[in-house]
Amino acid sequence: NAANREKDFAWLTKHNTHDAVFEDVSDSYAQLALQGPKAETILQTLVKDDQVAALKPFRFLELEFENEKLLIARTGYTGEDGFEIFVSPEYAPALWTALLDAGAPHGLIPAGLGARDSLRLEACYPLHGHELSENISAIESGLGWIVKLNKGAFIGRDVLAEQKEHGAPRTLVGFFVDDRGIVREEASLETEDGTTIGVVTSGTRTPTLDKALGLALVDASYAAPDTEWYAVVRNRRMKCTVVPKPFYKRS
Repeated sequence: NAANREKDFAWLTKHNTHDAVFEDVSDSYAQLALQGPKAETILQTLVKDDQVAALKPFRFLELEFENEKLLIARTGYTGEDGFEIFVSPEYAPALWTALLDAGAPHGLIPAGLGARDSLRLEACYPLHGHELSENISAIESGLGWIVKLNKGAFIGRDVLAEQKEHGAPRTLVGFFVDDRGIVREEASLETEDGTTIGVVTSGTRTPTLDKALGLALVDASYAAPDTEWYAVVRNRRMKCTVVPKPFYKRS
C-alpha cells in the first residue's frame, strides 16, 4: 500500500541484516491501473505489442511508448483482468489521455479508489488497514497459502506455525446484511444474547451484486457458513449471515 511507503522503508532498513542496499524511488514513478474484461484489448491497441497478450498474471514487462519507458504488470485489485502501468510522473497525464482515447470505443471510463475498493471487496481481496494490519495475522486474514513455513526462520514464524497447525482464534468471513441498510467497518458484532464476537473490517453495498455485504474478523466458532449474528450500527442491531467467499469471481 503506497500510503505505507515511509513505514515500510523504515522497517526494511531496521531489519537489514545482510548489508543490502535500499533506495526509495517512489517519487520517480506514477502508476495508472487499467482494469476490466477488455483491459488486454485496450492496452494491445495502444502499445501495439504482442507481448501484452502473452503476459501472464503476476508478471511484468518493459515497453516503450512514444519514447517513454513503461513498466507493465498484469496485476490489479478489482477481481477482474487488468494491468498496472508504471511511468514517469511527467508523462502520466499524456498516458492517461492516450489510455482513455484508446479505450473509448470499448467503454473505458475513469474510476477512483472508491470504485476499486467496492470491487476488491466483492472479490474478497484484503486491504491494508482493514483485513491486514500489525494486529491481524496472515492466517486470520485467510492468507495461509502464502505462508511457507519450510523456508527457514523469519519474523513471526512461531505464531504463524502455531495458528496454521492448531487454527487461529479469529478468522475472516464474508457476510450478507439481511436487514435494510449498510454495515461499515469497525461495527461491532454480537450474538443474539449480546456477546461480542468480532468486528467488521470492510462493508458497503457493492455494484455487481447490488447487495449490502462485508468482511468481518470473528471468533472462529462463529465463522461457519449460514451462521447468523448482529452488527451494531448506531445502537441498532442489524442481522447478518455468514456466506462463502468470494462474493464474486470472474469467469
